[in-house]
Amino acid sequence: MSTTPKTSRPATKQSGDRRPDDYIQAPNRENFQKEMRALRDQFDAKLKSLNEQRAKIDNMMKSKGSEEEQQLRAEFSKVLTERKRLFQEEDRVKAEAAKIDESAKRKIAEIKTLRPTKGPRSAKELDSRIEQLEAEVGSGNLTVVQEQANLKLVMTLKKMKNSYAVADKLQQEIDDIHKKSTEVRNSFDRKALRAINERRNEIQTALDKFNAERQTRKSSIDSSIKVRRELQDEVKTLRDTMDKTKADFNNAQQEFRVKLAEARKKRDYENRVAKAVAEDEKKIKAAEAKVAAASEAAFSEQLAVANNLQTYFKTQASNLSKKMQLDLSAVEGLSLLKISIPSSKDEVNELPKKIQEKVEYYKENSERVTQERLERAKKELEHVIAESKKPKNFDEEIEKEANNRANKDNKKPKAKNTKDSKNTKDSKETKESKESEAAKPEAKVESESVKADASTEAETPASEPEASEPKPNTDVTASASA
Repeated sequence: MSTTPKTSRPATKQSGDRRPDDYIQAPNRENFQKEMRALRDQFDAKLKSLNEQRAKIDNMMKSKGSEEEQQLRAEFSKVLTERKRLFQEEDRVKAEAAKIDESAKRKIAEIKTLRPTKGPRSAKELDSRIEQLEAEVGSGNLTVVQEQANLKLVMTLKKMKNSYAVADKLQQEIDDIHKKSTEVRNSFDRKALRAINERRNEIQTALDKFNAERQTRKSSIDSSIKVRRELQDEVKTLRDTMDKTKADFNNAQQEFRVKLAEARKKRDYENRVAKAVAEDEKKIKAAEAKVAAASEAAFSEQLAVANNLQTYFKTQASNLSKKMQLDLSAVEGLSLLKISIPSSKDEVNELPKKIQEKVEYYKENSERVTQERLERAKKELEHVIAESKKPKNFDEEIEKEANNRANKDNKKPKAKNTKDSKNTKDSKETKESKESEAAKPEAKVESESVKADASTEAETPASEPEASEPKPNTDVTASASA
């Protein structure tokens, strides 16, 4: 038997070894749900306090004061309206009186132009002076020049007497104007204005008390708004913490899925490589067995059968000459030697010759056929060894199977987790306006379970067909004719 190259057997994975994906830890869903429940409880408590504070602020802002205050404010508005009307009336009266007084002033100025600043101040004084001057002229005690001067002065005083009459008339008119001005001023009801002012002051005093109470209520509202803002900040912080916790858990889940998929690919790749190596070893062993079988001498079985048939026909020659009947073993031997079964006595007599021709053919071609068969077996072994040394690449197949597995997982209905349904409900909070802000709604916690898929086995590659033994030359095989 010829020597053939051996291939090293790779170390196989023991049954007690852990798979690569056994070392990958999935995110702890129980701890995540426990943490989310604790955060949810805090969030609900803070949100409840926030809503209570919001309702408190709304109630305080809706309060419009007592009924008495509302009545006082309504009356105060009416009082101010009436007070304004009285002021307008007073201004009208004053304007009218001022207009009358202005006409009196003009007449007084006219009187001043009619009455001299020196001399008699009235018509009576003027008459007395005229009589005195005329008496002096009539006495004859005056000189001519003095008489002429007195007469001239008398004429002047008589002219002044007419002006004094006009001035007296103007004075009478002035007195009438002053009387009318007094009547106009007295026509305004100052008592009503004083009463309105007194009532306004009374209402203002009462309203000041209500304003003080309102200021106190405003301080309470401001304090409550400050508390509300602090609660809103706490609610937002808790909501952000919940969002971050969920995001971290989802990221950890995604990372776990990626690592698990990579581990599965690695495991599938190792399994495929190990199986391919085992198949290669199996093929190499089969090829080595063929080489061992091919190294044996060719036609050894045919030669042994041919020798047995020659012995058989020598011992049975007399019987075969009487009747043509062959044993079953002889028929099988002829079939192995590819000699036609005789159908006549003449063909039976020719069988020893045909068998001898076969024996000679087998002996002549045994070494050649053995060498050819051995070369073919060695080439096949070399081919199998070369194929086993080629790098194994199953990336495309593994990627395709991973995609198919992912599609199957996506089509599977997800189980509903009702255990923590209370903690996974959304808390709806609307954005509040300037006086009342609402908290942001909380997103629902998604719960997804990660299921490990069973590893897929690679398909066994088809084995190489075995080389067939060459048939003997049909030219040297005798064929019996019917």
